[in-house]
Amino acid sequence: MHGLRTGGFLSLALTLVLAASVAAENAEPAVEPPEGLYEVKGATTVEATGEQRTAEGKFVLARDADGRFVTSFNLKTVLPTPEGPRAMDITGSGEGRFAEGVLAGTAEAQFLAAAIGGLDPQFAFIPGRLGPRIGSRFTMRPGADAGRYHVEIRSEGLGEAGHGYSPTHTVLEAVRVGDKPANRRLPLPKPRED
Repeated sequence: MHGLRTGGFLSLALTLVLAASVAAENAEPAVEPPEGLYEVKGATTVEATGEQRTAEGKFVLARDADGRFVTSFNLKTVLPTPEGPRAMDITGSGEGRFAEGVLAGTAEAQFLAAAIGGLDPQFAFIPGRLGPRIGSRFTMRPGADAGRYHVEIRSEGLGEAGHGYSPTHTVLEAVRVGDKPANRRLPLPKPRED
């Protein structure tokens, strides 16, 4: 009886292994995300407190001559400050490589704060003020729906310019909305450094 049970388990195990190898052979290879302009929307969570804030904006994804993916981005959020909530732009750039179905890389960004509460950091004739500088690790993989991508970003302050920035985890849904601009970059805001 014991031999029958062992033989049954072995044949079940072999069947599962064969089924998994056939499924792996028939699986479509992971496809790199296409170059282009993407819109993103999601939330950022402060890891230490669980506090959440919205994040949305755009990024450009392109390939360079070495086959790396390069990106520039401009996101919008609202951060608490001693003077009350302030609208912030987060602008920066990064690079990464595609492997095993995931685009992974690093990025650096700078916050640009509205000089006056209630205004957009890009409000005409009232330049914004520089906020923290951050470094990030990101991943981008296909989402549940065709044409959508799941982006995760883990960020922390960079040196003295990042002082006071608590590490965060951002989760965004990305949708390609157009071709990449000819210069592969989004226009960046003009900060005031006083």
